[in-house]
Amino acid sequence: MFDHYTHTQAFADAVKRIVYDSGAPRPQQRPALSAISSFERCDWRPEVMQECADYLNITGLRLDDEGRLIYDEPDQAPTQAALVIEVLLTRYVEALEGIQSPVYSTKEAAVYLGVSVPTIKKYVHQTESLPSIKRGHALIFTREMLDAFEKPKYGRPWHREIT
Repeated sequence: MFDHYTHTQAFADAVKRIVYDSGAPRPQQRPALSAISSFERCDWRPEVMQECADYLNITGLRLDDEGRLIYDEPDQAPTQAALVIEVLLTRYVEALEGIQSPVYSTKEAAVYLGVSVPTIKKYVHQTESLPSIKRGHALIFTREMLDAFEKPKYGRPWHREIT
């Protein structure tokens, strides 16, 4: 899918449209737009972009019938698109700079699991169902931790039943 684009600017324009159309409030769009700005200074390597998307388990990006890039993940709110774009492009820039980390940040874990950042924090702190490693003030996760985690099937897992 990423081979459809021949240079960085064309892909940047496509993801900008996704961010603007996501319906996310402006403050939630800013980090994604900043990541796009950093991305625009990079060389275009579709195979690296595919590796980053695979690493982060991003499946909602696809081409529509007219060849336009869209974000279509049925289990996520449309506003989640801005976060997905931010994390994907940040990971891409890091991969090209050779500083890609073997661990996931809280944002990357949220994208990988298909949930929001506040939900990740609730899984870690309130239900203690998602293991994490604390590095300074930041939470980090390994792939094994994320793969072993099972999202609740329904309901709000952070509300405990009163007996």
